[in-house]
Amino acid sequence: MHDENEKQAYLLTNKDIYVSRNGGDTFDQFDFPARPNQFGFPLIDFHPDKDECFTRLYSSQNAERSWAEVDYWVDKAVYASRRKLDMPDNGVFAMTWKKPMPKNFYAVDAFLAVPVVSIGVRCEMRLATILFYMHHGMAQAVFPPNIRVDKNGFTVLQSTTGALMVDVAKPNVPGREHGRLFKSNSNGTFFSLQLDNTNRNEQQLVDWEKIGGIEGVVLANQVINTETLARMAQSSFAL
Repeated sequence: MHDENEKQAYLLTNKDIYVSRNGGDTFDQFDFPARPNQFGFPLIDFHPDKDECFTRLYSSQNAERSWAEVDYWVDKAVYASRRKLDMPDNGVFAMTWKKPMPKNFYAVDAFLAVPVVSIGVRCEMRLATILFYMHHGMAQAVFPPNIRVDKNGFTVLQSTTGALMVDVAKPNVPGREHGRLFKSNSNGTFFSLQLDNTNRNEQQLVDWEKIGGIEGVVLANQVINTETLARMAQSSFAL
């Protein structure tokens, strides 16, 4: 079901999609432009305000009748407009891989579909946010120069203050995950460190909570024994 429109529903197969706009009374069938991803990544992310938009690796501007490729090797994507940032309404944050995965993996074929994809996050040796405004060029996000942002998972956290809150995982041994919490300026181009060694898990969930009624204040669990975890990790590798 659509997150914002209860009358809009989707049925997905390995090669096509069935769309209902009348609560399931009738369905229209459309072919996928490529095979849906098999990695367990979410296939659809709904635009918070526009019922006709949903998220895949391809873009459609005519209600799924035709598709245009946006990017490949996409891992994760979310609509920027959910974060109330100073960005185009149809902007999207997405994480992609610069180089293809090994040949024994299928490409992530069906993940991102929006009328205009204007923002992306690329994961290379260092995680970097790429802001692409249609007809307005590109700008790369800036993280603190003394902090290395490695190619690890990231979680976009809920924010209503006009800034982007992103928790980026550090290189960790499974079961001992922690990360860094960054906050952006109003358009997501400059990030500052808010809290180091945040507590997170293998599913990219961050142990934090917004305080209702108090704008700009959150509670977060911090890992204080990171040196011990590092020694445990070295011992595990030695074995």
